Amino acid sequence: MFDSPLLVFVIYLSLPLIFLLNARKTTKKKFFYWLSCAFLVWLAASRTIEIGSDTVSYHESYDYKTYLLTSQFELSWIVICTFGNWMQWSFHNLLALMSLLTLVPLYMVIFKVSKRPYISLFLYITTGFYFLSFNIMRQTIAISFFALAVVYFWEKSYMKTTFSALIAVAFHYTCLLMFPILFFISHLNRFSHRFKVNLLFLTLGTGFLFSNVVNWLMSFLPFEKYAVYSDYAVDKNANILALFLVNVLVNMQCYLCIRERKWTVLTNIYYASVVLVNIFGYNIGINRFIYYLSVFSILAIPEIIAGQKYRYSNLAVYVVFYNLFFYIFSILRNTSGVFPY
Repeated sequence: MFDSPLLVFVIYLSLPLIFLLNARKTTKKKFFYWLSCAFLVWLAASRTIEIGSDTVSYHESYDYKTYLLTSQFELSWIVICTFGNWMQWSFHNLLALMSLLTLVPLYMVIFKVSKRPYISLFLYITTGFYFLSFNIMRQTIAISFFALAVVYFWEKSYMKTTFSALIAVAFHYTCLLMFPILFFISHLNRFSHRFKVNLLFLTLGTGFLFSNVVNWLMSFLPFEKYAVYSDYAVDKNANILALFLVNVLVNMQCYLCIRERKWTVLTNIYYASVVLVNIFGYNIGINRFIYYLSVFSILAIPEIIAGQKYRYSNLAVYVVFYNLFFYIFSILRNTSGVFPY
């Protein structure tokens, strides 16, 4: 939509910074957040179909109604496409709806849980979750509703939990794998702090050795459409050294978060997601399963920062500068395939 790459760069760079500017509390803070949500929806819906790795295939599926002829898509995509065609929507209207379904439940989660919403949204942009919605739309919706289901479960709102979980599964079946993993994570407090730290760095140092084994195991998934991730991962030929260096920085951030031994439910989920990144992060395509847990980092890290004695602690400084640097680097390298816009 924008002809100037420089203008796109400025817009992308401004996205996380506007949330940091909202660090001071104001009476209209929630209005500002929902206004930012509307802007993010507009940005996602206004892009051309060439932006995003799967957008072209989604566009063809919608325009040519091929969603009725294949088992590639879950029921939710069929329902949304059928409704959109019945309403005679353009594809960009459909993109707006998909973006709304991604962002609204996520914003609800942030308002309910986050101790520092502006940091959560800053991390949501800089860690790449927002731009993931340009590439894997159905799964990012599933991730948002999965997070909402978990929060409703914590609130003991079991009807809302069930409803949100069903929506998540309807958009991506991989969500089913996360519920038993969450059950295991809920028992992490049985392990000592020292054991957790040792496991963190052990998986960091040895995780890349398991990439071929992981690819082989994925071929046994009960859903054929997801079992092909094993072939996809092999074809991608991940740069092991580059991913390892990124993982080192991710693990350093995690260590700074857990070193004070303040283990909460959010901290345990965040910690578990980093351990899984160490093991599965080298398997491109397969690593998408981890996003369901990694998204909780945008809640856990602000919680830990809020508990720091000093406002500008070492952790807070590291989080802001590391994630901002990585975000700018990802724009310049176009790692998410969304630049120029």
